Amino acid sequence: MTTRVDGVNYRRSVPYTVTCTGQPSNGMTLKLQGVGAGFNSAVLGTNNVNLGIKLFINGADWSLNNTVNFTYPDLPTMEAVPVKKPASTLSAGAFSASATLVVALQ
Repeated sequence: MTTRVDGVNYRRSVPYTVTCTGQPSNGMTLKLQGVGAGFNSAVLGTNNVNLGIKLFINGADWSLNNTVNFTYPDLPTMEAVPVKKPASTLSAGAFSASATLVVALQ
């Protein structure tokens, strides 16, 4: 139900894996690169102008295109939740979004 999209309902874990061998250090960074929503550049935009995807890392807000440090192999927990443009009405239907997860050595 589109009326339940409130930035809290439908929050889900985002599974991912990182495999790295032979690195000189376990210090790494994680960044989700993508295009922000027209109504909030901190959340991932979708093909629906009234809908975005808010991200969380280890339970805290994670703005799109911001880097997070971590120590491999302890991966941060990533979550996502749909959010709607304030004062908008969402129509039912499929939507899509895309981003790139970048993992790098420090």
